Amino acid sequence: MSQSLENYEIIIIDDGSTDGSEKICDELKSLYPSKINVIHQHNKGLCETRRVGLRVAKGNYIGFVDSDDWVDKDMFKKMHIKAIETNADIVLCDVYKCGDNKLQLLKGFKGEGDIDPKKFLKSFSPGFMCNKLYKCSLIDKMINDHNGVQAEDLCVNLPLMCKIDTIAYVDEPLYYYYQRATASSNADAFSKKNSIHDHLSALRYILSTTKDMSIEYKDLIVDYVLECVCVWALANPARECYIANYVEFLQEILPAIQDLPCFERREKLRNRLNISIIPKKIYKFAMVETDEVQRICNESLQFYANDYTFHELKYEDIFNLEMPSIVKEAIEKNEVKFVRDYLELRTLYEHGGIYIGNNQKFNLPIGGLRANKCFFAFKDKVTINDQIFGTQAKNEVIKDILDTYYQESYLNDISVSLERRIYFVLVGKYAIKEGLGKKEKIFFNKEECGCVFGFDKCSYKINKTNVTNIYNSAVLEAEKNNLCLIDSNILEDYDKNYEDAKRRLSDYEKKCRTQNKTIEQLKNSKSWKITAPLRYIANKLRNIIKGRNK
Repeated sequence: MSQSLENYEIIIIDDGSTDGSEKICDELKSLYPSKINVIHQHNKGLCETRRVGLRVAKGNYIGFVDSDDWVDKDMFKKMHIKAIETNADIVLCDVYKCGDNKLQLLKGFKGEGDIDPKKFLKSFSPGFMCNKLYKCSLIDKMINDHNGVQAEDLCVNLPLMCKIDTIAYVDEPLYYYYQRATASSNADAFSKKNSIHDHLSALRYILSTTKDMSIEYKDLIVDYVLECVCVWALANPARECYIANYVEFLQEILPAIQDLPCFERREKLRNRLNISIIPKKIYKFAMVETDEVQRICNESLQFYANDYTFHELKYEDIFNLEMPSIVKEAIEKNEVKFVRDYLELRTLYEHGGIYIGNNQKFNLPIGGLRANKCFFAFKDKVTINDQIFGTQAKNEVIKDILDTYYQESYLNDISVSLERRIYFVLVGKYAIKEGLGKKEKIFFNKEECGCVFGFDKCSYKINKTNVTNIYNSAVLEAEKNNLCLIDSNILEDYDKNYEDAKRRLSDYEKKCRTQNKTIEQLKNSKSWKITAPLRYIANKLRNIIKGRNK
């Protein structure tokens, strides 16, 4: 209501709010009945809500303000003046991105010189709707049938840029875009909500609009989409967990774009199409009984791997395979774990995919791990987590591990677990060791053996190619209590006694603090300093006695 523009209407759409916002809307309507139009509806989402607003708008131009943003009091006056002066179909301005008590300037037009629709697309200028004023004669062209919360602005603006004649630019920030930490476009929220399918659906929709376009405009739109994939996805560390998804998307659209100039210009992107991808197949053994922990782990898997195919492994499947003598011996001795380990390894070698144990809880998608020939996870310096690994079919590293069941060596024994076999093959054949005195670092040749990442105290994003650091005393104590401590990164080894072990760890830390405090108090006391010579003599005598006993 503080806008300096004189003649305008405000359409407030209450999209199924549950926090009392509907009352505020009605109060505003009662205060300004000639200015404000309020529409209450069941929750329909942003895309349909905008369509509702477009259908009821009465003005010659229309703009959009999201519920948690605000605008300069002269925004619509300045943009309206520019629209009248230039007779532009669309007018845009700059944006201030707000959050954490900071303002970041986002240019509405990133090109140089006079603006036009083609320059807008070529410069990859922001496709926001909130910083633009549209002629209402464009409404029919702005209404589409796409629904989603990712890239929904691009679904309107990119096709629209190919259907207009003129565009104008007010070169100053008039819109304040407030981005909350939980916003759907926020990097962490995107991963936590697993919004990849929504985003790729939007990109597919945009590409579908280019069917009847000229080659020039089709090239511009496709180039804009490829820029989104390159900059927003493949080059963005926060999107690393979706690398495989975007590569698969590019492979999917390749037949339709491979002859376009924009694709020919993007050599780096073409090279990404050759990246190794582990198939979306998950293998698990059936659970005899499902407890609360396994229910939690299953729900996380269903959420973050909802487009994967699931395959159930059964112990009986081993009898359909030709197996080495050591596995036959394990069957006779009823060494079930040993037999199951061989079966899961053999299955993945034959078909490719990911094996996941029943106590593995997902915190993020695993598209970053799938973008490898194979992957393994270290729990600590020398312990592999054999409850999750993945590979392409017929992978050489997996074959090397399978060979340990056939070769005559110290590894070919029932007492040698799968995690030890993996470890010795990785370190023995694929490791690159750097001698640093007593501190020896181990790295792995990613081109040969795929991804090996620290699984415990290390962050997946930062340390995925190296073995985890030495534990501190608290973590060592946690290990004794069968607790696998990890940060909230890609995956958790969800121990059944998790809470109990965490409590024991807390008690241990308190005990350490108390003991350390007592020791410090004792060392600083007068009696400790006075008796120092006596302790020195006693220690000397003790060492002499020990020597005689030996």
